[in-house]
Amino acid sequence: MALSTILPDVRSRTGGEVINAQLQQVRGFLLYAVTVLTPGGKVTTEYYYARSGQHVEP
Repeated sequence: MALSTILPDVRSRTGGEVINAQLQQVRGFLLYAVTVLTPGGKVTTEYYYARSGQHVEP
């Protein structure tokens, strides 16, 4: 799945601005690690399965 299809969910989930995104392999799965600057000034990372676009809860 393209990163661009995941970004609207990232923005609605965090309300912040995407500042970085990387494709990573974790335990055999491809994950997007999307770093976000929240409106409150906190930097957080959201994870999504690259194949399905599903958000990964920590």
